[in-house]
Amino acid sequence: ARYFYKKIPNDIKEKYIKINQICNKYNVPVAAAALQFSYSNKLISSMLIGIDRINQIKKNILYLKHPIPKDLWNELIEKKIIDQRCPL
Repeated sequence: ARYFYKKIPNDIKEKYIKINQICNKYNVPVAAAALQFSYSNKLISSMLIGIDRINQIKKNILYLKHPIPKDLWNELIEKKIIDQRCPL
């Protein structure tokens, strides 16, 4: 796995591991949480998603529709992974 085309810095890797553990707890793919988190802010008018195959488009649509419990977002806030002011 890469981060900005380089090795993932330890602090980013640790944050991802925490997010992954929380998502697994609620049976939510990390990609679904990431897409919906980005999409939730109505002040943002566009979201670009890297895709190069038709199945990625289909997956992204499913991720945008995947149910995410409010408790997942609350836990991410409690663990200070996302800011409590973020619109969700």
